[in-house]
Amino acid sequence: MNLDDALKEQSAAIERQKQAMAESARMEAFGHYMNEQTAALREIAEASKEATENAKMAAEASDKSAKQSKKIAVIATIAAVFSAMGSIISGVFAALEFFA
Repeated sequence: MNLDDALKEQSAAIERQKQAMAESARMEAFGHYMNEQTAALREIAEASKEATENAKMAAEASDKSAKQSKKIAVIATIAAVFSAMGSIISGVFAALEFFA
């Protein structure tokens, strides 16, 4: 092997080393990018979990409100029935006085 061949081989080896270092830097940058993306996905998952919990609490509150509304409607119906009964009784007494 002569000196020119040795220099060419050394130059080729240096070029391969530069390419390997550049590839290593690209891979490291990609690794950082993937770590950032993973962190962002974790934040999204946490926010989604919180939103799900909030929706669940809202559904429970809505269910309680519906039950209370149903109770109020039953009480209002009972009050209307007693009011109607009172009107009927008053009408009966008025008729008895009229015919008496």
